[in-house]
Parts: sequence; C-alpha cells; structure tokens
Amino acid sequence: MDNRDILAAFALMDRDGDGYVTRDEFFAHYQNEGRQPHDIIAMFDTLDGDGDGMIVKHEVQAARDRI
Repeated sequence: MDNRDILAAFALMDRDGDGYVTRDEFFAHYQNEGRQPHDIIAMFDTLDGDGDGMIVKHEVQAARDRI
C-alpha cells in the first residue's frame, strides 16, 4: 500500500472531514467490512500513537513505516 492508498483510505474513514478518524468512525468503517470488534479495537489502538482517541494521517503513515 503506497502513500496515496493510505491517504485515500484515511479519507474514507474520516466521515466528517475534520482531519481525524475517531474510534467510532474507524469502528464503523471496519465493522462494515465484516471485521470482528476485538480486531478493530486492537488495530485502532495500534494506530493511535499518542493515545488521544483519534488517528491523524501521520500516525497511519508512521504505522506503515514500522511494518
């Protein structure tokens, strides 16, 4: 997944367009894809680097760089 794909996925999850993906937005996106709740929570917590309950683009990019 390249940077454009990551930004496109982020935009899909950021339903209100405020530049943040909240836990609710993230959960709704992945629940619609059929993911299990415990997996969704674990993914969110991994991406939420500063633990503020919101994911910003640089946190997603940093997580990708760690993989």
